[in-house]
Amino acid sequence: MRASRGPIRAAFTLIELLVVIAIIAVLIALLLPAVQAAREAARRAQCINNLKQLGLALHNYLSVNDRFPMGSAGRLPTTGAYPTPQNWRVPVLVGTMPYIEQGAAYNAYNNQVRFNLTANDTSRLTVISTYQCPSDTVQGFWPAGSAMQDYKGNYGNNWGQNTFFDQGMKSPFWLNYGATIAEIVDGTSNTLAMMELVQPPSPSGATVPDRRGRIWNDDAGCYQVSTLLAPNSTAPDIGQCMTALNAPCNYIGNAEPLPLQYSLASRSRHSGGVNVLMCDGSSRFAKNSISLPTWRALSSQAGGEVISADSY
Repeated sequence: MRASRGPIRAAFTLIELLVVIAIIAVLIALLLPAVQAAREAARRAQCINNLKQLGLALHNYLSVNDRFPMGSAGRLPTTGAYPTPQNWRVPVLVGTMPYIEQGAAYNAYNNQVRFNLTANDTSRLTVISTYQCPSDTVQGFWPAGSAMQDYKGNYGNNWGQNTFFDQGMKSPFWLNYGATIAEIVDGTSNTLAMMELVQPPSPSGATVPDRRGRIWNDDAGCYQVSTLLAPNSTAPDIGQCMTALNAPCNYIGNAEPLPLQYSLASRSRHSGGVNVLMCDGSSRFAKNSISLPTWRALSSQAGGEVISADSY
């Protein structure tokens, strides 16, 4: 007598397997954007936190020195000449270092020589996380390995629009200048202190490094961020930058005689706008759709403009 066989187990057909795979693919396609959005939200929150830390550092500097650190140093705005002797510099991000627990890097910074000399290798090669937006990719700058940053001081609204000598309405971090609270007549909550600026890579062996997102310890004023263009503008920057990277650029090199028509717009990797720090230490998100007159008004410290709270 033959042994009886159990019930035959039915297998998945090829069509059924393909349907299951298709369902899984659809679920992944639906979930992935949500996951990416959640990650970007976390990165943007960290970026805002970095700016808030820098705001606290700026105000600690202010309480000790009675004014903010200078935006940059270099040629005198009245003559276009370098001062004699040259007063080498402590630009805005260097000034914040003792107040963000970077005292060792600050002590290694030699403000009597240029940023790119060997004496400043220790500070120049140090990547400081507070200066890096996690939505951006950390790049190396010329000289090789120099650490870049994503935050720049507010250099005003006319840089690159007028001459080197006529920057327009003064901003809190300008050439050889850092503002006192009393000089910010428009109000610290209505005046930009710092804005984002992305780090485009400079091609290996390039003789013209991209100045956007420049080295954090460099003090050159032409690499501060201005409000000549709106946030994340598609219009070209004006300066020493590579045209094929990050955003369009009208490259002008180091043309002499003056004026040097430099202008770098605030840009970020965030969707829809840029994070900004106000002079009162608060951080906000400035949308790409902000009107250009309002954006420029926020950069002046004593322009007398009336800015409503809902305009940006």
